This record gives sequence, C-alpha cells and structure tokens, in this order.
Amino acid sequence: MYDQHELDQLVAAMRTTGTTVLAVKTNGKRLRLTLPPGITLSDAIAAIRHVDAKSPCIGTFTPRGADDGLPLLEPGAAISTDEVLGYVAQGAALMAVIAPGAGRFTGQPPLPGQICGHGDILFSIESAI
Repeated sequence: MYDQHELDQLVAAMRTTGTTVLAVKTNGKRLRLTLPPGITLSDAIAAIRHVDAKSPCIGTFTPRGADDGLPLLEPGAAISTDEVLGYVAQGAALMAVIAPGAGRFTGQPPLPGQICGHGDILFSIESAI
C-alpha cells in the first residue's frame, strides 16, 4: 500500500499539522497511523521568542571586544542573560548594552560610531521559550 518513504512523509505531515490519528482506506486496504500528542511545527515556531537589547542612552555605539577583554560579537553567537553586547558612549563614559535574555544573536551589530538614541534597538536575540 505505502512504501517506507511514503509512510515517513505521512508521519512528517501529521507532526507538522498536529494530527494524532490518520486512517486511510483504499482498494479495500486500511491503514491507521496513531501518534502521541506532541509539539507541532507551528507550536515550535510560536515558541520562538524575540527580545531586543536597546540603547541605554543617547550616544555613539562602541562594539565590545575592542579593549574590554570580551570577544567580538558575531551574528549567530550564543548570548547569555545580562551579557554585555556592546557600549553606548557619551563623551568618555561608556554605558553597557545588556542582553535582556538568553538566545542567539540575529542580524548585524551596529556599526562603530553609529549614533544611538535612548531606547533604540541595537541587537535582536532569538530564543526558544
């Protein structure tokens, strides 16, 4: 009735849509697939949370890793809650841009010297809930 590849496709479709029971009758043959309830693809996508690290003040952006002993921040890097992501400079004072949550850094970091307003989004972090 179905080969292994077709069965795998049916099971994948069931998982994607959250279907737990599938019954097929064709040419007098019956097939019944039952899966335990689980997380569907749409549930998994909905479980991804985006948090933004914002500028703590008005100033110019300074990346981490210049002279603070931290590595440069690359896209896709793992981020910890309260990790320093960079700095916003007001004259000689540097205000740290702090990660509000853990996850992966997505996008591109601001350019060195980029002017930032208070509350501007400087970094996006994607995490699974």
